[in-house]
Amino acid sequence: MNGFKLQADTYRKAVEDGNVDKNYADKLCKTLDFLATCDDDDIYNMFDSSAFNEIAKSYMRLAIRELVDEGVLDDDQAKSVRNRYSLLFDEKTAKEVCEVKYVDELHHYTDSGKLYEKEKHGAG
Repeated sequence: MNGFKLQADTYRKAVEDGNVDKNYADKLCKTLDFLATCDDDDIYNMFDSSAFNEIAKSYMRLAIRELVDEGVLDDDQAKSVRNRYSLLFDEKTAKEVCEVKYVDELHHYTDSGKLYEKEKHGAG
């Protein structure tokens, strides 16, 4: 059983207990049940289909706007970030982006969603 199936079952139980609206839960469970049948490549393919591009870009635009409002980024920097992520949507697949190795703000090496302590990999 995967996480999507567990979530769907939790919502079904919440409906039975009268804690969640049935119509809302039914729609959500339909989506979660479908996602439970998908492997990683299916998820990547759905994202690459551009079905979620506008949602992802909207999150990015909101983050950039907040950073500009907070004075963390100036307008030129914000424009550069917007241009870069627009290019990345065109140039990289979801799988390529998710498999990129990088160092996060906690200084853990991250590879395909798995966190590793730097010390465990001999990096410093």
